[in-house]
Amino acid sequence: MNAPEDAAEGASPLSIFAAKVLGDILSVLLRLWALTLRLDNKELRAISEMVARGESLLIVFWHGQFFPLFVAAEGFDATVVVASSWRGMVISRICRRFGYRAVLTRGKHNRLPALETAIGTGSKIASLALDGSSGPQHIVKKGALRIASDLGFRILPLYVESRRALVLGWRWDKREIPLPFSSVRLRLGQPLDVPPGLGSQKIEAFRTKLKHEMQALESSSRPAAI
Repeated sequence: MNAPEDAAEGASPLSIFAAKVLGDILSVLLRLWALTLRLDNKELRAISEMVARGESLLIVFWHGQFFPLFVAAEGFDATVVVASSWRGMVISRICRRFGYRAVLTRGKHNRLPALETAIGTGSKIASLALDGSSGPQHIVKKGALRIASDLGFRILPLYVESRRALVLGWRWDKREIPLPFSSVRLRLGQPLDVPPGLGSQKIEAFRTKLKHEMQALESSSRPAAI
């Protein structure tokens, strides 16, 4: 029998159940927290326009900024790539509660087939953290570039700009949690077209381009940490 779609490899029925319960609780808390934010996601309209033109997009962001994205991007038919773990099962459950498809990758070689399946069901938007699920912080991993190259996605950088945020400095990703009643703005960078059959040498050049684009978005943003 195949494992449930939301289950990490080898997960027990009890751990799967616990992940679903926690995911449901966190989803409710996220919605309540989001009611206190002054959210500006107007730039996301460009995503709908690109999809309407027939483009497939891979939206990338820093792992430490994903917290507000569940609510800020709600309404988009997006496939979110999540690492296979108990924590990944919780995130996958939250994704589904906000209407996203979640691809829980079972092993590092599973991303492409899983996304190919999602594309086959009509998904035109995929999303993942540029620096992966375990860091190092703000180091562009090769996975996003390989996915874009192999599956024909345009890479679209996304930056979360918070007026006031609690920064969890002990975490590898320096997780940013916008404080209640603070303003949060989602900003899009310049799309990056990645050619098919990207070799190792070209990957490094595109990693540098992506890093510079994210740095440009950050340098033009307002201070977020307190």
